[in-house]
Amino acid sequence: AHVRALRPAEVVSASERLLARVLGADVTLVTELPPGSGWVHADAGQLEQVLLNLVVNARDAIAAIAEPGATRTPGT
Repeated sequence: AHVRALRPAEVVSASERLLARVLGADVTLVTELPPGSGWVHADAGQLEQVLLNLVVNARDAIAAIAEPGATRTPGT
């Protein structure tokens, strides 16, 4: 792990194209990054992996809800 000071907003910005491709053409990725967001000590690669996992999970959840006959339990 290569922990260093970084701005999470910069990692998100640098990952947007990849994340949008993972979501596919039917889903629009929208990010709202506050100007002047703070610094954290983290591994940029691990943070990118977390973002990718979140996007893949969201994509799969959207697909499951969109399937004909799919059911959704409120609150889950």
